[in-house]
Amino acid sequence: MYTSSTFQTKESGRYSYNAFVILNKSPQYLTGNTDPAYQASVISSNFATLRNAFKEQLTQRQYDAIGTVLTYVMSLNAADRMKLLEYRFEGSGVYQGGDPANPSSIDANVSRISVDFRQKNGQHNTAWGTFVPAAKFHEGNGLYGAMSVIYRNGDIIGIFQRASTLPDKMEVADTLKPGSYKFVVGIHPMSGGSSAYKALNLYKLGTTDRTLPALIDNTPDGASGTVSGINSHKGFNYERGSEGCQTITQLDYDAYIALFTTGESGTFIIQHQVSINPADY
Repeated sequence: MYTSSTFQTKESGRYSYNAFVILNKSPQYLTGNTDPAYQASVISSNFATLRNAFKEQLTQRQYDAIGTVLTYVMSLNAADRMKLLEYRFEGSGVYQGGDPANPSSIDANVSRISVDFRQKNGQHNTAWGTFVPAAKFHEGNGLYGAMSVIYRNGDIIGIFQRASTLPDKMEVADTLKPGSYKFVVGIHPMSGGSSAYKALNLYKLGTTDRTLPALIDNTPDGASGTVSGINSHKGFNYERGSEGCQTITQLDYDAYIALFTTGESGTFIIQHQVSINPADY
């Protein structure tokens, strides 16, 4: 039912990286059936199949995150269970460096005052090691510390472990607050031009308002405590390519964005599975 693409894990000092992507090639969709019992049976079966198929290739935190998506989907009404959803968990990613051939090659533009994913909120997979960074020198997250889970109409259709919810420089840029947002599949940048490409544009739920709440607000781009112009777009090998936007490594981006159809909309949820203290930035 499910296939994995270019799965590999390598260790280099305190870094590890993983090019694991799940794409569902033969989903058992809900096909318009809004009977709650039928929906619950289909959704539970789909999620159980995926988690069992890849249990050995997921960290405990990632395995648990899929369970969080299941719980959320089951809490929705019958109509909303058939909609499109992206759930992004900061703290569940596994891509820990820059270029996989040279994991420590992170651009100087990327903050070294960052989030320590190893020592926050519980136990981690042993691959994370025991490195404890010095205060305010947390390189533990490398670049892509989030996992993106894409859900559509009763099934998970993609999991991308090299994602991020953080800007390159948290101490000078804005960081979007965890929560639920609307997305519309459009372009980045929204101003267009020859360099624009397919991406997700984020809004407040139920509105066309692009002014969103900020966890960390470091730029004068609107009202205090807000961030604007947020998209989910392509990142890079040596930096996240973000001043506040959600990003996916360019190595996975084509597979990621192919799951979305231009013009459609859905819900984008951000959850931090690590402690991010705004006072540190």
